[in-house]
Amino acid sequence: MTKDVTLKIEINRLFEVASKEDRNTIEIFANLVTKLPNFERLSPVGEMELTVNFLDPILSPIFHCPDNNKHLMWLNRKDENTAIFRPDAATVAIQQKTDTVTLGYVEVKPPDFESSPELAFMDLVRLGTFSRRLMLRKNNRKVIVVQCIGYHMVFYLVSAFTEEITQLAEILSVDVPKEIGQIGCLLQKVDDFKRLSLLYEHQIETRYKISRALEEEDAALPIDAINPKRRKQKIPSFSLA
Repeated sequence: MTKDVTLKIEINRLFEVASKEDRNTIEIFANLVTKLPNFERLSPVGEMELTVNFLDPILSPIFHCPDNNKHLMWLNRKDENTAIFRPDAATVAIQQKTDTVTLGYVEVKPPDFESSPELAFMDLVRLGTFSRRLMLRKNNRKVIVVQCIGYHMVFYLVSAFTEEITQLAEILSVDVPKEIGQIGCLLQKVDDFKRLSLLYEHQIETRYKISRALEEEDAALPIDAINPKRRKQKIPSFSLA
């Protein structure tokens, strides 16, 4: 019996006796054991492989909850809150077959974008633009978005700081393991994953307060109006506790 098989058996045993909140986190580790290679790849990893084998194993247990009618959808298509732009993924609530409410967005770039802070910043601007329009349609004005650049994953909570100010606050960052032997590094994130799952379950509203996207004169600027040379400033930390 290989080490991988033994590890899967142990994880399954934990899953059987775990609470609902713990099961989501245990599923992350089970997915990674199934998807990750036995050694770190030296050849470049493209966006599709990065998404399927490295990012989705972590994101799905947190955001994909069919029992609660919440889904993580890798669609790369626009919706009514994103104008002409196409986020790589969206979290949505599907209450009926024809009734879909967006809950948040995900942007992904392959590892070679790590050397381009300008492009990384533009991705963050896109997320900020999408999420502000979406946030204004929720009564509690809260949205969770995710930026993934290579193996680095950052979760943000977008909320109304005041009536005029929207806050994009980093609530969790994760370095995704590149091979099975690195999975143990995520043990220190277990409590963070659980708090993030609870935040998503209880604080992210599954209904719009109005039927169409709110149009405001002070809505976020179009992407081409943002200076791409501007560097991303340090975002204040936000505790989920």
